[in-house]
Amino acid sequence: MQTKLGKITSVLVTLCLLTAAAVAQCGSIDKPHGKLKPQAWYFGGGSTDSLLRVADGDNRADEGAGIVGFWRVTLTSKGNTGLGIPDGAQLDHGFAQWHSDGTEIMNSNRQPSTGSFCLGVWKKVGPSKYVLNHFAMGFDDTIHQSYSNIREEVVLSQDGDSFSGTFTIAIYDLAGNPGPVITGEITGTRVKVTTTVQDIL
Repeated sequence: MQTKLGKITSVLVTLCLLTAAAVAQCGSIDKPHGKLKPQAWYFGGGSTDSLLRVADGDNRADEGAGIVGFWRVTLTSKGNTGLGIPDGAQLDHGFAQWHSDGTEIMNSNRQPSTGSFCLGVWKKVGPSKYVLNHFAMGFDDTIHQSYSNIREEVVLSQDGDSFSGTFTIAIYDLAGNPGPVITGEITGTRVKVTTTVQDIL
């Protein structure tokens, strides 16, 4: 009887420890304020009690959290006729995540073997204005061919559900020698928990 009780107690203790570890990974404690840190997703109109929301408006204004979230982005050419690219041509589109720690990741519509994921860092530089410094690697099948440095300046809309701005893409070979610089306009639309495929087409 004691052996059976001991086994049950051991299992319960193990389950408690596993549960505590799982909770610790989902939301860490913000020690200076004693509150859970907000997640990197924005859910407009959500309950104020929800842990899966960006913090209140004060934090959005003070820490630049308004840009944090999941975005459908489109890059359109402007000013590249000398390179044979007409204005209005779509250069890229995909999905981007702007994280609360100042980092960003994008999954573009490029063929994965040529390098479809790229990473960046961002900073708030004014009211609703953000800059992004973003790097990508280009491949020819499996051979690394080039680097691209993408710079963006975007302004968040008043409702926080879209942004627009400009970008440059500077291309370099593996020795760092500069190639063409492509310019254009970027737009982003926030992806929410209610967003459907039809909304992003």
